[in-house]
Amino acid sequence: MTLLPQESVTTLDEFGTRPLSGDVIPLCAALAGQDTGDARQAIHLLSTACDLALDDGSDIVTESHVREAREEIQEETIGKGIRGETIQRKIALLTVLESELSGDAPEGTTQLYRRYKRFTKQIGADTYQQGTFREKLNDLAHGNILEGDRRGRGRGRGMTNMYSLSVDPDLVIDKVGDDNRLSQITEQFE
Repeated sequence: MTLLPQESVTTLDEFGTRPLSGDVIPLCAALAGQDTGDARQAIHLLSTACDLALDDGSDIVTESHVREAREEIQEETIGKGIRGETIQRKIALLTVLESELSGDAPEGTTQLYRRYKRFTKQIGADTYQQGTFREKLNDLAHGNILEGDRRGRGRGRGMTNMYSLSVDPDLVIDKVGDDNRLSQITEQFE
């Protein structure tokens, strides 16, 4: 989201003369600096923190508002990322979601691939080979939606990739469920 200067001023003007606690602006700058180094992100973070303080009926914007704003912005960003994924990556994500909800996570590629084949058959999508499916899982791990871990299978038995969710399962259900083709799968998890 691009935040125009006049938008942030409007939000801050709406906030009125309510003060900011002394650590709010440095915290916004530090968090944005660590993340992207972009001043616009700091302004967006401050604006969101001000909105949260208004919603709370608070007389002052505090560090907790900033931290809550950061979580809200991160969740929004992750949600957009999930919504923008290809159908095959979303199906791969759903395999890990099911594994997570059934208590089997982290789970290896072979076990997740069985779930994948069942899901693709259920919705009539193409079923890719296991190597391609693993690439989809790795792409999601690189996007910080999944957590991937390589583990040894024992002496002389090689390595395996294990996957689990690194985001809230409800967020996955909500954002993947927006895709009409996949809603019949996500409805099973609600």
